[in-house]
Amino acid sequence: MISLKRTNQGGSVQTFFIIALMLVIITIGMARFVEQHGAQVRRDQAIALAEKQAKTDQAASDSSSNSSTGSNSTNTGEVAVPSSDSSASTTTAAVTESSALPTTGPSDMTIVNIVLSGLLSAVTVAYFASRRMLARSL
Repeated sequence: MISLKRTNQGGSVQTFFIIALMLVIITIGMARFVEQHGAQVRRDQAIALAEKQAKTDQAASDSSSNSSTGSNSTNTGEVAVPSSDSSASTTTAAVTESSALPTTGPSDMTIVNIVLSGLLSAVTVAYFASRRMLARSL
């Protein structure tokens, strides 16, 4: 017959919880990193878009001022069309507002809470299953 001995190879509870805690901390750290990196990328995109819009507005105002002064100084029969600054600022505001994406979906903390509760449930079930298997083998 096979004689079963207790060999203490099942691991200790402290080691199990320390490893589980380390995994939870790593998961939370990665979620925070991804969240902050995404916010930085969105901020950089918004700054680049604002700079591009400012350059476009500057070029448009320069070309309109050049064309209006040039047509006034030469007498070729062309009619200068005055540009209104209020319509340009309204167009700029409309472009800026329409280019911003709306914030949708659940908040990041809700996703983290769901992941953490699932992880905690899986760790608890795995712990009790391993203890039950260890008790049956002895």
